[in-house]
Amino acid sequence: MVNGIRSSEFGMRNYFLNSADKWSEQFLSPCTPLMAQLITINQNNLHESIIHGVSVLTAGGIVAFPTDTVYGVGADAFNPSAVEKIYAAKKRPKDKPLAVLVASFRDVLKLATNLPAAFERVATAFWPGALTIVVKADSDLPVEITAGGNTVGVRMPDNPIALKLIAAFGKPLATTSANLSGEREAITAEEVQASLGDKIDLILDGGATKKKVVSTVLDLSVKPPVILRHGQISPEQIADVF
Repeated sequence: MVNGIRSSEFGMRNYFLNSADKWSEQFLSPCTPLMAQLITINQNNLHESIIHGVSVLTAGGIVAFPTDTVYGVGADAFNPSAVEKIYAAKKRPKDKPLAVLVASFRDVLKLATNLPAAFERVATAFWPGALTIVVKADSDLPVEITAGGNTVGVRMPDNPIALKLIAAFGKPLATTSANLSGEREAITAEEVQASLGDKIDLILDGGATKKKVVSTVLDLSVKPPVILRHGQISPEQIADVF
């Protein structure tokens, strides 16, 4: 007995301390991936959630958010290292360019040069909406987005969370679907968390997306325009604009 405490009590104390150390080593190892913060958005926390998303983007992080098609991941389009993180998180081949989301027509002027005459007509008809328009990229746009090419796909999503996030950030977002490359696109925050939760920084949960179909991709950088990917907007709808 030491100072009124039996030696058996010291043994029990050491047992718990050693057990705690082993638990910490197993579960709190520096090598253990951290899961992305998930914020379920409602009317009461929308503003604060958007501001937090902006802070993550400003720091060069990746944010997942709902769009009018599927969930997407976004990063600062003018931060090459942030764009690289998207490729790494998704295990996306470097030769596949990313799209860029905008909140206004003015944002497009930061990304593209010599917009074709048809651009304004097509964008006015379908934006905000599920049409990605490919145009000639500005030379200042990071090659990480264009994959070394000379074009960029731009879109204005028809989703209030996505639009508020882009507008509050003040710059376009490099983006792609929020899933590992080759896997099915995510339509809920839970699916994003299961696929990329340990690879990105923040998930803004706005509920399931209303549509489960990707955007149509229309290339206006060539004549005549070509549909590169079929999606929500049909060829007939596009033809009606020309």
